[in-house]
Parts: sequence; C-alpha cells; structure tokens
Amino acid sequence: VSRHHLVPSLINFYIDVEVTGGHNQFYDKFIYRNHMAKILLYVCQFPAYLESVEKFSKDPNTRDTFIRFVTMMLNDANYCFQEAMLKLTEIRKAQHEMALPEYAARPVEERTALEETLSQDGNHTKWGLQQLKDVLNMMQMLTGHVGAPFVGRELGDQTAEMLLYLIDKIAGPKCIELKVTDPEKFAFKPKELLSLTSDIFLKLAAHKEFGAVVIRDGRSYKPEVLKKVVHLNRSFGLQDEAWLNKFDKFRKELEALEAGQTEADQQLGEIPDDFQDPISADIMRDPVRLPTSGQFCDRKTIERILLSDETDPFNRMRLTVDMLEPAEELKAKIEAWITSRRNGAPQAAP
Repeated sequence: VSRHHLVPSLINFYIDVEVTGGHNQFYDKFIYRNHMAKILLYVCQFPAYLESVEKFSKDPNTRDTFIRFVTMMLNDANYCFQEAMLKLTEIRKAQHEMALPEYAARPVEERTALEETLSQDGNHTKWGLQQLKDVLNMMQMLTGHVGAPFVGRELGDQTAEMLLYLIDKIAGPKCIELKVTDPEKFAFKPKELLSLTSDIFLKLAAHKEFGAVVIRDGRSYKPEVLKKVVHLNRSFGLQDEAWLNKFDKFRKELEALEAGQTEADQQLGEIPDDFQDPISADIMRDPVRLPTSGQFCDRKTIERILLSDETDPFNRMRLTVDMLEPAEELKAKIEAWITSRRNGAPQAAP
C-alpha cells in the first residue's frame, strides 16, 4: 500500500500545508515541509518509491499537481535564500562594527541592542539556510530522475532564475558581501551550496530546452560567473574531472547559444506593443486571453503566476489555468511578423 500511496500523499501534503489556518501558518509550513522532504529523500533510496515519483510526475492525471509541488519548492528556496542573504549582510555589518577599537567604549545599552540583533539575525539566517539545504537536496534527487518538469514551459524560467541567482550570489563578483566571521555558526557553507546548486544545474543541462531557458535570464546569467563555477569546483575539490568537463562544455554551449539568440533578437528590432507580454515585456510566443480581465499574456508567463496564486494579476479575480483562452488570431499575427522581420522586411506597425 505504501508503495502506491506514500509518495503521492507526501507531495499533496507539501502543497496543502501552504495554508494551515494557524496564526503562524507562514512559518509552520516550513516545519512540516522539512519533515516531508526528509521522508521523501529517505524513501527514494528504494527503487519502488523512486518509480512512484516518476510515475506521479508523468501521469496526465497528476502532472499538474507535481508542477505545483515543484513551484512551491522553488518559491520556498527563493524566499529562504533571499532572507538569509539579507541577514548575512546585516551580520557582516554588525561584526565589522563590533571589531572596531572604539566599540568597547560605547554605552552598554547600544552594545546590548546590537548584540541582541546580531543573535536574532544569526538564528534567522541559520533557519533559512537549513531550509534551503533541504529543498536543494530534494531538487538534486528529483532532477536526476524527473528533470523534465523543471525545464518545461511552466517552470523552466523560474528554475533557471533561481539557480542562476544562487550561483551569482555565491560565486559572483559580489560574493565578498556575504563573507562573515565564523560562517558555520550561521549554517552558511558556501562551498556546499555551490556544489549542490551547480550539480542541479548540470543535471538539468541534459534537457536540450534548458539552455534556451538559461540565456533568457538577463539578470543572473553571466558567462564569466559560470566559468568561475568550474574554477571553484576544481580548486576546492567539490567535483571530479568528468563532472568539470561536462559543466565547462555546457557553459561554452550556452555562450554560443546566446550569441545566436542575440543576432536573432537584433533582426527583430523593436517589438510592437500589441505583441509584448504586459508582465515580462517579452514577445508573446503563445498568447492567451485572460477571460476575467480581457488582457492578453504569454501562456508561460501567466501559468507561472497562476501556479502560485490563482487570481488574475490585473484585477485579482479568481483565474485558473484551464480558464485561459488561446488567442490564435494574435498568435498568427505575431508569427507572421517574426517571419517578415527575419526575412529582412522593414519595421512596420501591427
């Protein structure tokens, strides 16, 4: 019985505790999900349970539930990491202040207040990074077996953005801002975070659509940072040579892909307002109409929003994915415009 029902129950539980009804429900959900993650990681050591996860992620009747499950994992990881990074910055400032020669001469009340704040920030950071590690461990296991949902239309952009953001903060040019005294006291282990995150990144590279998703992230996709990831993993002995060669190969493929995409984008020129997604400002490839507000959005953009919050972002009315209406006429116009631009036609209004 457990082989058939345990994994679906754990996944549904992860989703259901988003709202517990308690006055402290936002933090309660992390406590429950922490236990759920540990159970899922344990049982997936056994082939029968891993097979159950794979079946659940692919079955048409449960695929949407699995997508919501992954969405909430990504949301949790983003929240915990951003909160921890904010607190680490404050900890760094406090430690610097306390190390000044004149600190001992400051009034007792000031020193006590600063030290209490430092303690609170430290506890908050430790909590956030421990939660983040649990989510990343779960993602590392899942992406090695059921990676397709992570890079698909609904979640590809969100997955890439989250991983690239983590990598940039840990290995990017501003990583020095997170350097604190005695980091392990706050559960901050940048080498471990880098190893986990870059391994998930490489696992997803096995899916051909992931490369296109990665280079779309104009905020955190930085070729020089990915090059540094290879160097850091090698320098600290975090990965073996075969892994390093695969990562470096994918890094170079991304650079070539970006160069080709840049050229294609330049051919398009300025995108007409009617063809732009009002949320992302990108050209709509699969436009849909939101019946609740009459607005048009790209399907992947609005689906990503609805996976976390089933309300129309333009008027807050209830809206679900199955209510979206394909905008076939608009899609045909966009495709015709793209074709004409790539064939060298002059810029024209839609």
